[in-house]
Amino acid sequence: MTRDLDKRLHRFVEGWRSKTRFSLNDLAAVCDEFSRLLQRNAVAERTTAPRVNILKVLNLGHDEMRHSRMLAWMLDPHETHAQGTLFIKGFLSAIKLNDRIDEYIPEERENGARGEDIEVFRERPGRIDLAVIAKERFAIFVENKVRAGEQQDQLERHWDTLNEYAEREWQIPPTNRHLVFLTPTGRAPSSLYSQLRFPQLIQLGFDALCQAFREAASSEACRSDYVRRLILDYVAEVERVVTKMRDGDV
Repeated sequence: MTRDLDKRLHRFVEGWRSKTRFSLNDLAAVCDEFSRLLQRNAVAERTTAPRVNILKVLNLGHDEMRHSRMLAWMLDPHETHAQGTLFIKGFLSAIKLNDRIDEYIPEERENGARGEDIEVFRERPGRIDLAVIAKERFAIFVENKVRAGEQQDQLERHWDTLNEYAEREWQIPPTNRHLVFLTPTGRAPSSLYSQLRFPQLIQLGFDALCQAFREAASSEACRSDYVRRLILDYVAEVERVVTKMRDGDV
């Protein structure tokens, strides 16, 4: 049916251009078929609602706290998405730690754990937006900035807190401690001192993060269609917000 419509529309347009062949019957047939297609599409939309994105409705992308909650939910292997370490592996890929995945998330451990010892915290320790910890293996602090700038010495305080807990509580070697600065563009921190003091600071843009999560959710390893749709909606909403910010619309 759609091919017939295409043919009729093409014939009508060509006739209009040449001004030698023009049929009102062709136009009427195209309009009638187009109207029927619109009606069928409206019925299909009421049934499947393919354009709905609840995260857009909730304005998730603009809110740093909601954004951090969503990230914490995805990165926690014990959370209700039930996909284990799938999304934290994607996150490690996004921050260019692919070569550490097997070390940080070993498939087999003596106690049989597979991500069971990974913990995810919000607003602690030291008011960091997000902390991902596996004692004796790695610690990742994430400072998430959607629109706000850094407070004075904010990254320095987070770095000091990370090192303090890594030494005292978690026994994590210095090479396995990471501070991630997450922003829409992957920009450097505004403080030049931060840039000079932390050459190992990981600057992460939303584009790279969204790409990693899109690949994880679209892979066969994601066994839940509902979780896949939710993650892809999240990615779409974040990308929409980033595009509007770049265009100066927000």
